[in-house]
Amino acid sequence: MYALFVKVNLKPEFVDAYLEAVIAFDARGSLGNEPGCLRFDVLRDEADPSKIYLYEVYADKAAFEAHGKTPHIAKFREAIQGMAAGPSEVVKALSQFPKDVDWRKQEFGE
Repeated sequence: MYALFVKVNLKPEFVDAYLEAVIAFDARGSLGNEPGCLRFDVLRDEADPSKIYLYEVYADKAAFEAHGKTPHIAKFREAIQGMAAGPSEVVKALSQFPKDVDWRKQEFGE
């Protein structure tokens, strides 16, 4: 599995709008339209609500690369322009546990 952990620092006035966009376009779009996206978590820092963390898991690096070319990601990028307080920090990793064969696509709902 190919995983990413992304830290996003937002301007405080855009936190709610960013959360709405990341959930609607990025998280739901990825889980609903990309067979290679196995998990997409959106987390908000307890101590600093303007920090958002994304944890994404893809079947492989090719699935992640395809993710970046989808229409829902283009909409997401357009929707969040000007919201960041600085560059995002991205950690790319190879999953060690659970084993690849044990991953299941997460279910999500309203």
